[in-house]
Amino acid sequence: MKIYCYIITAAVTLFISQLAGCKKDEVFPDPYEGGQSLLAISFLNKTPMPSRGIAGQDMTFYVDGLKMANAKDIKFLASDLEASIKNITDSTITITLPQNVSSGAASLRVDGQVFQGPNIYIEGKLYRDATFKSGLGTNGIVYDILRDNDQYIIAGNFSSYNLNSTLGGLAKINSSGEKVDGLTAGNALSAGSISSIIKLPNSDLMIGGLFSMFDSVSDMNNITLLTGSGSLRTRIVDLYVAPDISDPSYAKDTVPQFIGNLSGFINKLYYYNNQVTAVGSMSGYSQYFYERSTKDNKLIAYSPVISISRMFLNGTLDSNYLFNKADPTKKLTGFNGSISDSYMQGDGKLIVVGSFTSFNGTACNRIVRLNVDGSIDQTFRSGLAANESISSITYNSTTQKFIIAGSFTDYNGASINNIAILNDDGSLDAGFKTTGAFTGGIPTFASQLSNGLIIVTGGFEKYNNITRKGLMVLNANGSLAVNYNSTGAFNGIAYKMIETKSGIGGLPAAILVGYIDTFEGQKCGGIIKLVFGN
Repeated sequence: MKIYCYIITAAVTLFISQLAGCKKDEVFPDPYEGGQSLLAISFLNKTPMPSRGIAGQDMTFYVDGLKMANAKDIKFLASDLEASIKNITDSTITITLPQNVSSGAASLRVDGQVFQGPNIYIEGKLYRDATFKSGLGTNGIVYDILRDNDQYIIAGNFSSYNLNSTLGGLAKINSSGEKVDGLTAGNALSAGSISSIIKLPNSDLMIGGLFSMFDSVSDMNNITLLTGSGSLRTRIVDLYVAPDISDPSYAKDTVPQFIGNLSGFINKLYYYNNQVTAVGSMSGYSQYFYERSTKDNKLIAYSPVISISRMFLNGTLDSNYLFNKADPTKKLTGFNGSISDSYMQGDGKLIVVGSFTSFNGTACNRIVRLNVDGSIDQTFRSGLAANESISSITYNSTTQKFIIAGSFTDYNGASINNIAILNDDGSLDAGFKTTGAFTGGIPTFASQLSNGLIIVTGGFEKYNNITRKGLMVLNANGSLAVNYNSTGAFNGIAYKMIETKSGIGGLPAAILVGYIDTFEGQKCGGIIKLVFGN
């Protein structure tokens, strides 16, 4: 106790001595002295006139204090584009909306000081379909959308759709975006996500993703078979029962009808010729052997596989496809990098894109087309292909063109800014050329409508120094489509697009799904329908 008091006393003495050593008249300089005084300028809480405009039109904003500021340098920015100033009064400033303007925020730059204004709304030919009543959308991510006659099935990682809950990653909606009955999936997924859903010729559904249970039934790994109405296809199996077990429930179990299991995330599923192909980041295939299993201890046979696997419709592995038959305990080399996307053609050939530079020891820079037997298709004329990763690939059967997007800036020796159109044979379509660079991020998804227009989404802020926050529309030659680029910010990532028609007038339209948070400040919940007006 005495030692404790001594330490405190010594500390106080030292502090007092330090104070005594300070000069009472010492004055420190003001670090902010000489700074510029804040100008008394502010936007008034009034809607601009007119409330919505188009490029080349005059728009008046209500501002206080601007004329009295005697400013030397005044700039008005409309969604980051400088607008010409037509007139300034005591309470207003009138500007002419610049070309390529899009919806966004207004701001004043006065002698180096910035004053934020209201949002500007620009009319254009691209807009959200008001008849698509998705409301709040999902509470998660929509990875896939499947057309089901005149309705759609969406799949992903969500548990509600527009306040309809307990969906477990699956929901059916009508053409107006409203949830409808038709899926009897029970609780579906209690955990995990569905990244791909396909319909088989007999109308059964197959799902792939990252999950180990569906509607309380386990013994599955990332892939399983459903009925057309969404319930799990199951079977009852006989199990081994130890002599000391008398409980009859230990003799049988309800398990998935599809016997195949894949370890690792499944990104895409494809059906061709009575088989299903899975593409993703898988590393192994397994089957349960129930006749030698107990209810609490089930035997599994495991085989290493690469990130593309093919199975028959009952789930057995096709060992003739990309499987090391010479040594089943070792898998083939496969890809030396990740797969980001893929597309299967009608003839069963599979195009894969990602960050890889070789497949089974053969060079292929971020894109490769495989024959039905899994060998590399040498007729695919990608040449040197992409110098950096490819994020997505889509195909339009009308234009017969592929579109790729990603971080690449070169394709087969040609300078390309992150987007390229490929012909059917993988060669570059020389008629398409991006007219500028992206800043603030890169495009991660691009898809073409049958009329030739291309919708592009990603994390970019500007394209060719023109504000395009996350979404833009290009012509088939790569130029910005006039009057289709007036929309505001698109916040999110698109994973798939389905071309359709608008709810009124039958105009071209597209449903985008993905991790889509907001569009022009309005909630999307993973799904949005856009109309391409005349």
